[in-house]
Amino acid sequence: MSHTPNTPHKSNTKAAAYLRVSDRRQNLETQEAKAFKYAAENNLLLNKDMVFCEKKPASNTNNSPIVSDLTVVFKSRPELLKILTMASHGDGDFSHLIVYSSDRLARDVFQNALIKQHLEKNHVQIHFTKEGENFKNDPLSQKLQNILACFAEFEASTISSRVSDSLAQVFKRGDWTCGKPPLGFILTNSPTGKTLSIDNTKLDIVKTAFELYSSGYGYRKIADILSQKYFPYSFKKSTVEYMLSNEAYFGILSWEKQVEEEKTM
Repeated sequence: MSHTPNTPHKSNTKAAAYLRVSDRRQNLETQEAKAFKYAAENNLLLNKDMVFCEKKPASNTNNSPIVSDLTVVFKSRPELLKILTMASHGDGDFSHLIVYSSDRLARDVFQNALIKQHLEKNHVQIHFTKEGENFKNDPLSQKLQNILACFAEFEASTISSRVSDSLAQVFKRGDWTCGKPPLGFILTNSPTGKTLSIDNTKLDIVKTAFELYSSGYGYRKIADILSQKYFPYSFKKSTVEYMLSNEAYFGILSWEKQVEEEKTM
């Protein structure tokens, strides 16, 4: 007898597992081990090829678009999108999804509800390996799950706000907060962190680029000249365009809508 998509198959114990971290300090291997342990203890069949790992930490949940198109909502989470697509198409023939906790599915209430609705519609039961997160399928339990999703979203927003506030304070002290410094600068230690200093070994490259631009050369031509003159360095049109429009070269450092002038050049 053939199995058609969206038809419950009660004897199916095949499972998939979804692994996801919020930052690089968390461990996917721990989540995977817990998923296999849970499957064994609950008589579920979980194979290695049905374990889906998001390789990058989750992005900010506040950017979630309020649309029901899964490919739009979860475009930054390709592994989850694979699972949702497989569930709707009947691929993989699995009836269970094992996840560490509810906030690994989503820290956004809308996303969380969308995932659960889609999986329930396609007869896939969600299991959480974290103790205390597996609820019954009744109205009260559904409300409790929604409350957990609200707390997860609030926690994510709070963490994001604290990080942003912390970086803003670092910026106000005059320290660099933007990762890799622009060409022609290096990061040096300051009493409170890292600050931009001129890199004399690259200073001539920057001066040449601005001189060529002031003489009327275009970005692509400047890139070609710099690549020839300063071989083995290689320059692209986009690199030159970024350099010539970067406020740091004009002694200005920007943080969101705030602007502070620094004597960097």
